Amino acid sequence: MFYEAIMLTFAAELNEIRKTSNNTYLKQANLGISLCQKTLNTLKTYLQSHNFEASHQEINFFKNIKVKPMRQLIYFIEVRSCEIQIPKIGKNYQDKFLNQQLRKTNEFFKKNTEIVLYKNQDCTHFDEYYFTREHQQTLYFENSHFYLNDPEFNTYCDVLWAKIEGFYLYMDYLKERKKQVENSHINSLTDSYNKHSLEWVSSKAAAVELIYALHSSNLIKQKYGIKDVAKTFEQAFNIDLGDYYHTFSEIRSRKVNRTKLLDTLKENLIKKMDENDE
Repeated sequence: MFYEAIMLTFAAELNEIRKTSNNTYLKQANLGISLCQKTLNTLKTYLQSHNFEASHQEINFFKNIKVKPMRQLIYFIEVRSCEIQIPKIGKNYQDKFLNQQLRKTNEFFKKNTEIVLYKNQDCTHFDEYYFTREHQQTLYFENSHFYLNDPEFNTYCDVLWAKIEGFYLYMDYLKERKKQVENSHINSLTDSYNKHSLEWVSSKAAAVELIYALHSSNLIKQKYGIKDVAKTFEQAFNIDLGDYYHTFSEIRSRKVNRTKLLDTLKENLIKKMDENDE
């Protein structure tokens, strides 16, 4: 058919847009909208000089062929709108906005339950009414001005059909976007924490001795175990303590000076006090 070469070119260019790593969602959307509009205009131009020999060919075109660039156009328009409107800072604000977008898509599917079921169940009994131009005026569907509105290039249901597929793609994007927002928030907190962490310059054994001393002295609420204290210490001082249980066992087995760090701390503190007094 006349559209085969057009659709092959469209698929190749669409794949190129998606696989380019430096294309952000917004850049992808802008490029995608331009590609989809160009492809739809090309299909429309060819259609003006080509007639379908049978109704099943016309149905196939509007139900299975035109829907491919149309659904991508709808998807890219929604993504572009989302990327422009989403709050630039604030995880909670961003998450709230994305949830609103998910509710919007769910409301769309709920409003069009009959056509969604027709599509999901692979029905065909209304195809002649839904996907031929002969019956466009018999039934009514309110097309959005975004998605082309031309009686020679639209049927009663082809735009809605494409919008259903486009919104499925948009829902996948929203779910992925929510994950990115969550991960970005976690990474931001981690980077901020690491930026202000201290550097432990003594031995791991000294760190373990201090941890056990703090825990055994009831200076930390007893609901926190050694594991909790050790994990906090590792984060605060950017250190990996390894098997601290085994390290503590080695400290216990010392023949002399089992509290080496604590004794040193006491000596140095007294020395500092004496110096200040002088």
